[in-house]
Amino acid sequence: MHVVVLGEGLAPVLAAMWLRKLSSTVDVTLLSEEGALGHSAPLVPLYALGVLRREELYPIPQSYVSDVVRAKVVTSGYELNLRERVVRIEGEAVRFDYLIVAVEPECSVPRGLPESRVACPWRLAEAHRVREELSAASRVALVGDALMSLALARHLADRGYDCVVVVDEAASGDRDIIEEAARACSGVCLSEEVADARGAELVLCSGLRRAPMRLSELGVRTGRFGALVDGRGVTSVEGVLAVGGCAEHVESYGDPYIPVSEGVHDAECLVAAASVLRPELGLRLPRVAGCLCFELEGGYVVSVGSTAAEARRRGLDAVSVRLRRKVDGGEAVVKVVVDRRSGVVVGVHVVATGEIDLACAAHACLAAHVPLRVENLAACPQPTLLGRPLLREGLLEALRSAWYKSARLGAPR
Repeated sequence: MHVVVLGEGLAPVLAAMWLRKLSSTVDVTLLSEEGALGHSAPLVPLYALGVLRREELYPIPQSYVSDVVRAKVVTSGYELNLRERVVRIEGEAVRFDYLIVAVEPECSVPRGLPESRVACPWRLAEAHRVREELSAASRVALVGDALMSLALARHLADRGYDCVVVVDEAASGDRDIIEEAARACSGVCLSEEVADARGAELVLCSGLRRAPMRLSELGVRTGRFGALVDGRGVTSVEGVLAVGGCAEHVESYGDPYIPVSEGVHDAECLVAAASVLRPELGLRLPRVAGCLCFELEGGYVVSVGSTAAEARRRGLDAVSVRLRRKVDGGEAVVKVVVDRRSGVVVGVHVVATGEIDLACAAHACLAAHVPLRVENLAACPQPTLLGRPLLREGLLEALRSAWYKSARLGAPR
């Protein structure tokens, strides 16, 4: 069997690694562009802002892909013919059985802003431009998803830039969480006026995207931002699967964060490889929740899945619970979003002081990804530590409050 993987970033590499792990005999060919393969999406904006060097973007060396994974890497001189299931590499025609698409999504520019001054620092192709133009700028506006903007604004403020984050209700995340996070970002101001962005020398856009043109060229049916796929990663075209930021699942929450959620991409690549090589196993992704996790000055933010407003726009009967709890060294604000009809958690959002709590982030991802009803999650006990009394953990408390609120609202009068 021969599987071709087409795309940019780390997702094609992850797909190749899972294909090799599930089969020692499958032939794998990666098609990409020079310098566009293997970079990690969460690192790209830090390169754009001058925090990281170019060579720090690649966690897995291309030599590892070629020598250990034993995948053929082609970055030029190829032509893909999907109808005939043939890829021509330097004139030689090679047949393939499956195509896995992992192309990067394209960015959308908000209305009313000049395209010449707007760039997306989350895409490597535009990150180079951002890095160059920042050297001549002093005032920077950030538009689109406000939490993604705040994740970048704190770095810009630390480097002396005058930053404004424009909060657009239709594009931004949860207002409560945004304001809590903004309080921990000194030197950054929030604005609801698009005019504040027009006066900036450079506008950085985050979280606004559209389906890549490459998907239309392949004849794949697209949705709001990517190729429509089922739980196995299969698209509308036979033998074509999609993973990474260009894959749009029937049940997807926290859409702006999906392109940078490499944990999601890794799971998608496992499922896609299993769908191609071991379909009898029936491995599926029941749902996908984008995740954004970043550090603040003395704190951190974890946002997984949908906000209440986003969930309602998707037609869900969403209810939310917001709690403030004392934690070691400070406090945490936790917000849980539940679909009252299904009783399933669709979003978890945390702003906390102290060092980043990876256990909390993992718990939030689990709660938002696994389609357990909120009462099942609320009934889970938390671990007991020897020598310490029970201190109720904030996320578990929020889940229990969300269960009570959804149950009370759904009770007959």
